[in-house]
Amino acid sequence: MMQVPTPTDAPKPTKEEFRIIGDSETMQNLRRKLRRVAGSKADTVLVHGESGAGKELAARAIHEWSDRSNAPFVEINCASIPESLLESELFGYERGAFTDAKERKLGLFEVAGHGTVFLDEVGEMPAKLQAKLLRVIEYRRFKRVGGTRDIEFHGRIVAATNRHLDQEINNGAFRADLYYRLNVVPIIVPPLRERKSDVPLLVEYLLDKISSSLGVDRPTLTPDAMLDMTKYSWPGNVRELRNTLQRTIIFHQPKIITPDVLEINPASRAAVTGSAATTKLTPARDQQALPAGSEDFVLPLGGIDLEDLEKSMLMQALERARYNQTKAARLLHVTRHTLRYRLEKFGLLTATV
Repeated sequence: MMQVPTPTDAPKPTKEEFRIIGDSETMQNLRRKLRRVAGSKADTVLVHGESGAGKELAARAIHEWSDRSNAPFVEINCASIPESLLESELFGYERGAFTDAKERKLGLFEVAGHGTVFLDEVGEMPAKLQAKLLRVIEYRRFKRVGGTRDIEFHGRIVAATNRHLDQEINNGAFRADLYYRLNVVPIIVPPLRERKSDVPLLVEYLLDKISSSLGVDRPTLTPDAMLDMTKYSWPGNVRELRNTLQRTIIFHQPKIITPDVLEINPASRAAVTGSAATTKLTPARDQQALPAGSEDFVLPLGGIDLEDLEKSMLMQALERARYNQTKAARLLHVTRHTLRYRLEKFGLLTATV
């Protein structure tokens, strides 16, 4: 049986990573709500928001600003793990529960203890597991797969979704009783297009982090480049903004970022209004100029870095597909399994659904 890495194996993020960046009134209200929820006794929270808007960051803030911060924060993406494995990851299993269960495994609810379980994209959870999750919420207890003994759960559940769950209920894809138990304390993370005044702050913050992680000097933006970034609609939200800056630094290593080198997704760049210079694309990166057949691609005289090109294509496909792996795989004419392998190769797997 395939083993899925346990989230607790990853190093715990530093406090810096839980900063909620933005001075807009919307973000100030969000911070106030997160602090109130964190300090409350609410044991279920539902975070609503588009893909890439920062739902995980909101969940982590609730945990870090609470008296549970010294206990584990464990997370799982309900859309990225097969149903046959998801139950074992959440609830654990007993030795002998199935063929490959050679020893007992603790699930995330047991690992979390008094901490926080973050269920990302809970709207993708299969119906069978929705019923089991409802039981955990109602009775604060669960059983391991293959087990007979009830295990008590004392932690907080923070779920997140980019779907309209009320519509999913009407479609029969999500349980109404589970929705109402999760949505007692709703938190809405606004899309970036609704708080464009925060873009300059986010850019400066992300430039510091990206430059440090890549080990390069931090570039600065010209006013025209910053104007481009504030005018763009950012359909992929903060995640797309971060990827855009990372692409720009990797490809160009600029000391000064101008509109000409700014790596806004070429497929969407027409959405940026402004001078002709802001929509100019180099021929090699203009997706409209590239035929579908790879035999028609012309290698630049100076050559290319194949690793950088592959990573760029992966990020562009993800952004166009709103970080849905199945749709991104179709855009790249590969199987979902192949896409996941390549995403893992570049450390991009955790940013997808």
